[in-house]
Amino acid sequence: MFLVGAPLSCSPDPNVLGVPDVDGVISLVKAEFTDFPEQLAELETKLIASPANRYQEAFWFLQGRRGQKAANEIVRKAVLLARNPNAVIGSNFEASSISDDDCRLLEEDPAGWLLTPGLESLGTLIANYPKEFGETVLTTNFDPLIEVAIRRAGGQFYKTMLHADGYLGQTEAPGCHVIHLHGSWFRSDTLHTPTQLGQERPRLKASLASILKKKIFVVLAYGGWDDTFTDALMAVLRDDGAHPEILWAFYSKIPEMTQALTEKLAPGIDRGNVTLYAGIECHSFLSKLYSSWCTSETPQETHKTAASNPVIIPEDLKAMLDHPPQKQTVLEGDDEDRPPVIDICVGRDKELETIRTVASSVVFLTGLGGQGKSTVAAQYFEKAQRENAFSFYVWRDCKEERERFENQLASVVETLTEGRISRDDLAQQSAKSIIEILMGLLTDRRVLFVFDNVDHHVNLEYAKMIGSTDAFIQALLRINSSCRAIFTCRPTIRYTHPKVLSFELKGLDFGSTRDLFKKRGASAQESEIEAAHRLTEGHAFWLDLIAIQVAKRSSEITLTSLLNEIRSGAGILPETTLNSIWETLRDREQTVLRGMAETVKPETEEEIGEYLSKELTFNKVHKALNALKGLNLIVVKRRSQTVELLELHPLVRHFIRNNFSPKERVSFIEAIILRYQRFIGNHKFQLTEQPPLSTLLYWTQNAELDIEAGRFEDAFPTLAEVSEAFMASAYSREFCRAARLLLAAAPWSKDFSKFKGFETVFRAHIKQLSYLGEHLEIDGLLDEYEKTVPEKDARYIHYCDLRCFTQWIRANFSSAVKWGTIGRDLKQSSGVDTQWDVSHTLALAERDAGHPESALTTFLLGRSLTEVIDPAELDEKRGGAYYGNIGRCLQFMGQTDWALVCYQKSAVLIEKDLKNEHVLNQGYIRLWVGEIFLARQQLRLATIFFRAAHLKWQQIFPSKAANAVQLAKQTESVMPLEPVIPDQKIERICLDWIAGRPTDASLG
Repeated sequence: MFLVGAPLSCSPDPNVLGVPDVDGVISLVKAEFTDFPEQLAELETKLIASPANRYQEAFWFLQGRRGQKAANEIVRKAVLLARNPNAVIGSNFEASSISDDDCRLLEEDPAGWLLTPGLESLGTLIANYPKEFGETVLTTNFDPLIEVAIRRAGGQFYKTMLHADGYLGQTEAPGCHVIHLHGSWFRSDTLHTPTQLGQERPRLKASLASILKKKIFVVLAYGGWDDTFTDALMAVLRDDGAHPEILWAFYSKIPEMTQALTEKLAPGIDRGNVTLYAGIECHSFLSKLYSSWCTSETPQETHKTAASNPVIIPEDLKAMLDHPPQKQTVLEGDDEDRPPVIDICVGRDKELETIRTVASSVVFLTGLGGQGKSTVAAQYFEKAQRENAFSFYVWRDCKEERERFENQLASVVETLTEGRISRDDLAQQSAKSIIEILMGLLTDRRVLFVFDNVDHHVNLEYAKMIGSTDAFIQALLRINSSCRAIFTCRPTIRYTHPKVLSFELKGLDFGSTRDLFKKRGASAQESEIEAAHRLTEGHAFWLDLIAIQVAKRSSEITLTSLLNEIRSGAGILPETTLNSIWETLRDREQTVLRGMAETVKPETEEEIGEYLSKELTFNKVHKALNALKGLNLIVVKRRSQTVELLELHPLVRHFIRNNFSPKERVSFIEAIILRYQRFIGNHKFQLTEQPPLSTLLYWTQNAELDIEAGRFEDAFPTLAEVSEAFMASAYSREFCRAARLLLAAAPWSKDFSKFKGFETVFRAHIKQLSYLGEHLEIDGLLDEYEKTVPEKDARYIHYCDLRCFTQWIRANFSSAVKWGTIGRDLKQSSGVDTQWDVSHTLALAERDAGHPESALTTFLLGRSLTEVIDPAELDEKRGGAYYGNIGRCLQFMGQTDWALVCYQKSAVLIEKDLKNEHVLNQGYIRLWVGEIFLARQQLRLATIFFRAAHLKWQQIFPSKAANAVQLAKQTESVMPLEPVIPDQKIERICLDWIAGRPTDASLG
């Protein structure tokens, strides 16, 4: 067994690139302080004062002023110097910005590294003589070059990276166990200073002691650290039952040891268990050792590359891969997503003509409520269809809630792709990604968008849109397309771009007012109409209501008397106008209006009648609705071949709600809730069947009504019941919208225990917000949640799990592991019987933080690894994620053959499962398989799978698609020139591989 140190990775020739030696690393540290001469001078002083510990002193100085992250970055820069400058893979990576994923990809490219002679010889010894040299290698180095050397020589390995305590025997796998004692160059923190190296690591110490017993242990290119390994060595040397033979080699002509090392090795030297060698140059020694061994022992057969797709696929699944079921295209918009029916429109011809003739990509219609913004948009929407001005028409009512805009964009993407990309695939993507996808779909299409009621998307200070709405506008203005987007809102909007048209709808002029009265059949003198125009300042909606009143009540009132009645009313004009009308309504009409004021969406006449069945017969409701339509108090929304929907004009709804107390309103709300609950009771079974949004909305709207009525104890269980269905759907933003309303209204931080279902709602909300990138909101909610667990009870485990999850999503893996470990240790130490468990989330964090061997046990769920990697085993009930997580751990550990077995199983089950980010996961598994082929130097197949990932992602995940195609191009550039495989054949080859069929031999 070898323990090797830094000189093995450093080139013996100073003119050849490689990992820098101690002086080179110290130079990198010094470079961090180039712009700070006083600090640099202080560092130089400390280095001169501690010549024997210059390396530790440099990092101690760096960490004290820049932190651990800076130390990790220095190591990363040093390791990258061992990359072959001619390597194609990763040639565009910059050391200052390289990500963990980039670093891992470089490790999968063994051909792209510069190896010293000693490393090449060590790798060949381990690969050719695995029984003698290939059981375990320990190293204090951070670089992956030992693994690269083993892989190049055709050997197998698995690795463990340690920057904290850990047990080395928890994982067994074929090949050499490479143990990085002080951490890894990107998967973990790197240990440098005496404080870090001296931390208590009892489990590591015990497991090191166990593997050192009865071994010939060769220490090479290693001067001895005051660390856990040396402590473990001491324990072995003092153990009379252990019989190690330690051969410690020194480069110097005589063994040079520190006083501390001398004292620690003394017991072994005295017993004859430790032999010191001098004048050993590691590179030449390992080369000679390999040559000498070859003369006396025949090399064992180098591990042959195993078949990449040995999994035995059932015939029914193979048939499914040949003829995959088609995912149903859902082309539904919500009930609000249809323009209002317009019977009269006057005084807006100029605006309509401007919109029609001006070449603008974005149009803003602004103005006070009731000035006709939606009317103008609806008129243009209808006229454009008559003139065939566009090929696709999209009307979306954003309901003055920011979540709806992003939901609607996802809906449009699904519609434009005829379901090839579903909202399921978009559910966990940011608005930026969805917009990028949408723009790619618009370049060769003529689409008219109308986004009605976007008031809550406006930055009132700067008169511009905010967030995803602004991002959509900016993107639309950048692309060269024939598309147009119209937005309606009350606040004024100002964009200076030449393709933006923005105008405010003001009051009607007198001529238009006169036309309005004429079209409504309202008999009045011109002077009376002029007085009405002055009183309302030309407000379109108020004038229309007045004209209708005069026409309907001509035998009772004149326009003058009505205006006098309005002038005598208290309050502002809208209130007095509607109050005047309200007093003329019959009881049944007032009752219908009060009921409709509490609805949360447009409703059919039958639904309104059902809500009010305890108050009115359906016949009376029908008559009341006809009368209210005639008064223009109701907005009618109609879609071809569907029943018309009815809702109140926003100003009318506002008037009614303001004029009745919550206590007076609650009976109407409860009547609507009762009907919702009947629907929910009859459709609960659909929650496990991926129901459409139109079904799921009954739960969120029911909760919204409960919130309005102050029934928080009912709202929480309603949302909790549908949380899993929303998390498995495309509509996570709708769930978050309702949860936001509930958490903002309910006193949950004080009375959470009163609300059944609170924990379920809160957990689902945090998880969905994490996927959507709402990190500031999450932190605020979790800070508030923490106050509800002042004592570390069972709920504190749940809190730790949520912290762990959101940190994992943000790629803050060390923080995620910290929170997960706190939760796990609390549960284990207390033995508490609770539903809350952090183990799976912790395993995800551990895997990605560089501890896949720890995560693997959790992901296996009690099964043996031997069983899971058996090509004849495929448990369809476990799903693609089960095998994918295990495969990812094995890949990170260097077990590429086993990883491919798991990836093949995962790929089969992903193809079968058409739910839950189907296309997204198809792209991931193709990318991961491509990485394995790259590591196996099967470059043709690697290229094919990288291209397949690009094809899956090019419309759904543009940023990752760009990375995948870049990898494909880089891999192709180092291959012999071969015919290009067309895109349509790429996916067929992937499906053949997934099905276990042989692919074209030339592709290997």
